[in-house]
Amino acid sequence: MASLFNKFTRLDTLKAEGHGLGLSIVKRIVEKLNGEVGVESKNTPGEGSTFYFILPIAQS
Repeated sequence: MASLFNKFTRLDTLKAEGHGLGLSIVKRIVEKLNGEVGVESKNTPGEGSTFYFILPIAQS
């Protein structure tokens, strides 16, 4: 599923609109902030997926 975060990757071109950049932009921003981005899925059609990001605690 890591390919989901690559530019211009679209798994279903019939149901979704857009340019395929959203997740790649999120990944770049989160990684620049020393965070982690990912997806969890049961790979069962119709069950959906959970996308997440984790950012480190800010040091003051």
